[in-house]
Amino acid sequence: MGLGGNTPGTLEAFRRVRVALGLLLEDSAGSSLYRTRAQDDADQEDFWNAVVEGHWSGTVESLLERLLLLEAGEGRRRDRLRPKGPRVLDLDLLTFGTEVRTSSRLTLPHRGLAFRRFALEPLIELDPSAIDPRTRRLWSEALAALPNQGVDRTGRPW
Repeated sequence: MGLGGNTPGTLEAFRRVRVALGLLLEDSAGSSLYRTRAQDDADQEDFWNAVVEGHWSGTVESLLERLLLLEAGEGRRRDRLRPKGPRVLDLDLLTFGTEVRTSSRLTLPHRGLAFRRFALEPLIELDPSAIDPRTRRLWSEALAALPNQGVDRTGRPW
């Protein structure tokens, strides 16, 4: 799953969520921390981004519910007037194995993944052989086609 946020407290929220995900997921691993220029709503602070992967034995719906609870526990409030605006934490379910689906609550792989360098770079860092289950092509091929987008891998721990 992808983690993002850009308000005071985001990095502390990342740390707490990483611990929680480590308890929820088997064999979890986290990417490096990336600093990213705001993409869709540019009039805000840079974002912090990372990806965590691991094995979940339940349903994708139950994992989504846990992620939403983790967001809410960290103070995430969805702003209908500014949905891409500042937020302490945003957890996105990027992929779920080879599952492909579109519903009112969930699209897998994440509908914007192929266009988001800030999600693809940490995803590929964790799994360079990761494949888009829709196209059967490497996610790294989608990454190679993207512009810079202001994404910088940092050495900062989280």
